[in-house]
Amino acid sequence: MASSRYDGRTVFLHWATAALIIIAWASGQTIDWFPKGPIKIDARSAHFALGILIATATAYRIYWRSTKGKRFHDTSFTSVPARAVKAALYVLILAAVGLGLYNLFLRGDSIFNLFSAPKIGALTAPARHAAVNDVTRLHVLCANLILGAAGIHALAALFHRFVLKDRVFQRMW
Repeated sequence: MASSRYDGRTVFLHWATAALIIIAWASGQTIDWFPKGPIKIDARSAHFALGILIATATAYRIYWRSTKGKRFHDTSFTSVPARAVKAALYVLILAAVGLGLYNLFLRGDSIFNLFSAPKIGALTAPARHAAVNDVTRLHVLCANLILGAAGIHALAALFHRFVLKDRVFQRMW
C-alpha cells in the first residue's frame, strides 16, 4: 500500500517555512520598539536574514515539490480552492521577500554593522523617504495577507480533520 503521507523533506520544509514566517512577521512588528542605533540595526538585519531564509526555503520547496517530493492528486471538491490558497501563499511570500529586498536597497541599510547595502536610484531624500514608506506599506500588506492565507490554509486542514474526516490533515502532520 502506498504511503498516505508526504515525504519527510516536504513535511520539514512546510513546517520550517511556517515557523520562519511567524518569526519574521513577529520581528517585523517589533523592529520599531528598538531605539535607533546598533540594536535596531541588528533587529532589522535579523529580519532581513529571516527573509532570505524564507526565500531560500520557498524556492527549494517549489523545486522539491515539482521534481522529487511526493504529491497527491486530489480530485475532491476542495482541491481547486486548496491549490489557489497554496499558489497565493507562494506568490505572497515571494512578493513580501522581493519588497523587503527592494526596501533594503532603497534605504541602503547596514547589515549587522558589517556592511551597507548600496542605495539604488537617484532619488532626493524626500522622494527616497516616500518610496521607502510606500514599499514598506506594501511589504506589511503582503506579510499580513500571508498570515490570512495561512490561517485559511490551517482552517481548511482542520475542516478536513474534523468535518470531512479524511486523511488530508495527517499527510502533513
